Amino acid sequence: MSKLFRPKGRQVWQTLIRLPDGRRMWRTTGCTDRRAAEARARQVERDVAEAGDAKNQTHPLGDALAYFIADRERIGRAAGTVSMHKVKAGHLIRLLGGNHNVNSLKLDDVAAYIDTRKVEGACTNTIAKELITLRAALRVARKRGVYDGHPEDLIPTGFSPHYVPRKRWLSPAEFEKLLLQLPADRRAHVAIMVFTGVRLSESAALRPEHVDIEKRRLYIPGTKTEQAGTTVPLAAAAVPWLMALLGHRPAGQAELLTPWRNIRRDLRLACDKAEIDPVSPNDLRRTFSSWLEQAGVPRGTNARLMRHTTTAMVDKVYAQSAFETLSAAADLLPAGPTVSVGLLPAPPESRPDKVASDGAKK
Repeated sequence: MSKLFRPKGRQVWQTLIRLPDGRRMWRTTGCTDRRAAEARARQVERDVAEAGDAKNQTHPLGDALAYFIADRERIGRAAGTVSMHKVKAGHLIRLLGGNHNVNSLKLDDVAAYIDTRKVEGACTNTIAKELITLRAALRVARKRGVYDGHPEDLIPTGFSPHYVPRKRWLSPAEFEKLLLQLPADRRAHVAIMVFTGVRLSESAALRPEHVDIEKRRLYIPGTKTEQAGTTVPLAAAAVPWLMALLGHRPAGQAELLTPWRNIRRDLRLACDKAEIDPVSPNDLRRTFSSWLEQAGVPRGTNARLMRHTTTAMVDKVYAQSAFETLSAAADLLPAGPTVSVGLLPAPPESRPDKVASDGAKK
């Protein structure tokens, strides 16, 4: 039986327990009644014993991740979120091992994982998302009683996942240079992403029946946000590209746009040929928002066209202002009073009283 103790002046009983590693620790029972405190102390003893058993048992990392992903689906997380966790879990299993016992995971294992992902070219924000998946899966495993560690202890000190949004967008001149370095079907793909602001996954899901040229509307399928699957107005600049796509689509192709598996690599090579800074698919979406921003479109309208529920992402990530736009905005300030020499102190050599006094001295 655990020892009970009630500090002087306190009403709640505490119990002294022995941890699996031999250390002793006082824990509150949360009870003011002694009998209730005794019952709670026995439960605490059992919990500690079961935790010790969990620490000694084997539970594969792959199983922990699979259960976590299934749990996300069970509680109704968006398909895009579940898909993201699946991708992140794939990297974790590939490098840490699907059969790796979660109870034997060490800080050094995660540190080595981070180093390897950096060598592979993954950015810090991507690695941070992968560790979020790992921590979340281990928290669920802990609740299930198959993991006894603390997920937060696996993150190396000093590792910072602070997200620094990219600011790359295409100027109209760069956009034209990029198109000239791409095959016709890829030009159309890039143009549609720029003129509609669709995400890469959404562009792959577009179908001919989603396009209404007559009403200038486009249905964009998607599940990433509440506003993802919706109908948006078509920019006039997008209409010729869509008409060309509808008229020259390969026979038997269900998609509106030809599937583009190596889009990131191809965009990088095309940018090199065009002698412009590289762009990613998401930079094309940022170009759409930035051009709206530079045209003076209100942030609220910009967010709706981007299919965000608030302006937060537009403010932080997507809308980028050209220097010329900022200069034009500064020029909109109302003119102040005319500044003349008479409104400012005159230089000493030009002050009449100074000249007169100097003349008197002479």
